[in-house]
Amino acid sequence: MIARERLPDRRSNTSRNIEWHGSKWTVTVGWNHAGRVQEIFLKGAKMGTHMEVAAEDDCFIVSRLLQRGESISDLSASLLLHRPLRAEGDCDTGSVLPSLIAVAIAAAAKIEEEDGSAMARLLLCTAPAEEDRDGH
Repeated sequence: MIARERLPDRRSNTSRNIEWHGSKWTVTVGWNHAGRVQEIFLKGAKMGTHMEVAAEDDCFIVSRLLQRGESISDLSASLLLHRPLRAEGDCDTGSVLPSLIAVAIAAAAKIEEEDGSAMARLLLCTAPAEEDRDGH
């Protein structure tokens, strides 16, 4: 098993608004010091609903994958945002809308692509010196 990357207790994040099935959601990503997305959060469902629990659970699983070495861009490339809908008899009748987590992962990959390099430079400048992190 690949070891999980331990993230600092306080870390930078970036948020973007997305829309899914007509509902507005906010995707927030947490960064590591290399400017890579290492966690993802979704907010938008009413508190206490099944949708909120599903979104939190999906994000938890994706975050664990990211902290074990998967990249957000690879996860995004693995998911189909436009799936053909196949009815009985295998005739093409249109397309199925993507899942919320697929849209969130695609948004997170775009955030990393657009902001990752700048975030890495910023975090490098603000990171404590190695001896400070060890308490020396």
